[in-house]
Amino acid sequence: MAHDYQLTATALKDTNAVVAELNCSMYANIAQEYGVASYPTMKLFVRGKFVNEYQGPHTQRAMTSYIRHNLEHSIVEVTSDEQLQTYLKNNTNPIIITNDAGDWFDTFSRELLGGVSASYLVMNNELFVAAGGNADDRILLIRNNTVHSIAPSENILSDVLKHLLPLAENMAPERMHLYRKVGLPLLVAFVNENNISAETYLKLETIGALYYGRVIPVVADQSRYASLVRHLGFTADDLPLWSIYHVLKEDHVPIQSQTQLTVEELGLCIDRYLNGTLKPRSEPIPNYQIESVIKVVGDTWEQIIDGSRDVLLHQYAPWCKHCAAIMPVLTELADSLQHVTTLVIAKIDAILNDAPTAELKASSYPTIQFFPAGRPTNPVLYEGTRSKESLMEFLYTHATHKFETEVQVADAIAHDHDEL
Repeated sequence: MAHDYQLTATALKDTNAVVAELNCSMYANIAQEYGVASYPTMKLFVRGKFVNEYQGPHTQRAMTSYIRHNLEHSIVEVTSDEQLQTYLKNNTNPIIITNDAGDWFDTFSRELLGGVSASYLVMNNELFVAAGGNADDRILLIRNNTVHSIAPSENILSDVLKHLLPLAENMAPERMHLYRKVGLPLLVAFVNENNISAETYLKLETIGALYYGRVIPVVADQSRYASLVRHLGFTADDLPLWSIYHVLKEDHVPIQSQTQLTVEELGLCIDRYLNGTLKPRSEPIPNYQIESVIKVVGDTWEQIIDGSRDVLLHQYAPWCKHCAAIMPVLTELADSLQHVTTLVIAKIDAILNDAPTAELKASSYPTIQFFPAGRPTNPVLYEGTRSKESLMEFLYTHATHKFETEVQVADAIAHDHDEL
């Protein structure tokens, strides 16, 4: 990142922008004053005042674009109806108007830069109402001859962005910070971006219109996001592949189907996702368990991890070599603890099965979680070495129902035998 930051400074030499760095160890008081909690952190100051924190990609191209957008940014004060009508007639970009001038509007408008192109106007309340706003509102947004009057709220930035994003667009890393600000789930169509069909894009735009303000439809090149496609467990080669992705929750929900989904079928999945009734993916429930490590599937998660017993769960991916390497260790561990009826050693293919909630789903593999009895939704993450001894010590430390190891059992039997 340091190299790209230097390139950014070089690329902006023809401007009056200052690209600087601060040693936060040496100037800890300044870092604390401006809330620097992690590194690297980049903050924008305009005319000596803090404006916002940069949240885009750490590439020269993205950082340079962000700063140039801020340099070109301006807010126009409109003082007459004639001036207002000229803007309304000649401006092809969305127009964002306020009747409440102040530093807040400069900060607010800069939060939108780099993601949307818009014109920003300030005017008195009389002109604000003449343009179509409500006197008690704070923002008037005009786009494609449609007027949206937006009331003051803590979520005003999100409310404005919902109206500014297109019905469908390409998913790109530099847009992620905007999706976080909007706070809406994405409907993702994984496609070959060199050969996306008109039908697929029409589906996305139709969904965008039907679920306006509730879902953001996007397309993503399946080769560029190959690791994500694999993580979601897609096996079909018939594009597009569909998923719902909530950026704030880091929640990816694949929509599996043997046939190409219609707009109506996609809408049904979206409705179920939004109201929390979208059924988790699950392999068939096993008819019987023959291994000492119990197999969990999506439909049996809450039956096995029900809070009555301690459960050690290994979430794995079939293609993960580290997962495969730890499997024999877990089997050996489970074999040695078969006498402990209050403890279950279990595994789940996290690619083919969903956890009940996004918070419980693994984001990397292998993930080993321990669910103490009485806490089926609040696991302890195992972060030790992948050895039987380390796992045994971990279980012995965290188990709600205390147990004896096979060595302790053997010692007790030997002691009893000696007494006889």
